[in-house]
Amino acid sequence: MLDQKKLQSENSALLDQFETARIRSINLLHAKVVGAPGFVPGISYPSVFIIDKGEKDGVKKNHAVVFKNILIGKIEKTTDYLSKVMLLSNSSFSFTAKTDRGALGVIKGEGNGKITLDNVLLSEDLKKDDSVYTRGDLDEKNVGIPEYLMVGAIESIKKNPSALFQKAKVQSVIDFTKLFDVFVIINY
Repeated sequence: MLDQKKLQSENSALLDQFETARIRSINLLHAKVVGAPGFVPGISYPSVFIIDKGEKDGVKKNHAVVFKNILIGKIEKTTDYLSKVMLLSNSSFSFTAKTDRGALGVIKGEGNGKITLDNVLLSEDLKKDDSVYTRGDLDEKNVGIPEYLMVGAIESIKKNPSALFQKAKVQSVIDFTKLFDVFVIINY
């Protein structure tokens, strides 16, 4: 009975992923989350995942990790059969992002599940509930974070008229604590 529920969960995750139009399915590698070091439910929030795919499966450092069209994080380290995923909210994670209104900024992990859109010019129009997407951060070998992956939605905005930049708190559209299946974008 337990195996059947596990298979149903995997099939559901795969079906959802294949229905996502932005990322071609042939470029995705399904992986299971097998660890979240330092995560204690109700006390702390995961900052890294360990997944069951590694170099032998074609996973490389800086590959993006997604669920549907939502960015989860990127590969930080690999071994032959496992990989460490740095999650969006990790305080060491940052990349360029844009809102659906075209405002550019830098997504920065704040730790403990928090994400900030920082370095947005004061003249840019930010609104609560605006969607935030990746701008694209690929290297010359086409490895990295592709554009138009969902990051989250703006929760609140901090704007000081005398500053050059404004910033916003961003809420991910997915609860990382309930994530068991992810997909590594290989060969974007």
